[in-house]
Amino acid sequence: MGSLLGERDVPPRILVVDDDASVANVIETVLRTEGYTVAVARDGAQGLMLARDWRPDLILMDVMLPGVDGGTVTRRLKSEAATADIPIVAMSAGKTIRSRTAEIEEADGALAKPFDIDALLAQVAFHLARRPNEELAPTDHVEDTSNRRTTPIKPSTIIDA
Repeated sequence: MGSLLGERDVPPRILVVDDDASVANVIETVLRTEGYTVAVARDGAQGLMLARDWRPDLILMDVMLPGVDGGTVTRRLKSEAATADIPIVAMSAGKTIRSRTAEIEEADGALAKPFDIDALLAQVAFHLARRPNEELAPTDHVEDTSNRRTTPIKPSTIIDA
């Protein structure tokens, strides 16, 4: 799988906020392999702090987090001028994400777990391409998969919640 970064000198920064260490580690490994700079927060409070201080280009936010939940973190970040423009993709188990629409309504996208690596990378590329700074991810690298059923490439590449 090729890199989605294009010709940018500085790779986009992605913050992963997930309390499940195995999920966070797989996402981090996949994104680093693609050339992204990645930071991981294990709870909502740490995610909020890192988002404010590090100013990532994209946040992948688990909805169900200990302490401050992902919906609350998303609402806070979207209400602050310094972080309002950072795209946030909410992540949670499929049945959870459907039942918590009010909690994720301010997120820019949603990714139901389990998901495969291609779905994750498509979300990342799509949201980075929509950023005002077009150097983040050229749109010619974003494939429209909205009319295509995603099939896991191997069972080992599925990220399970």
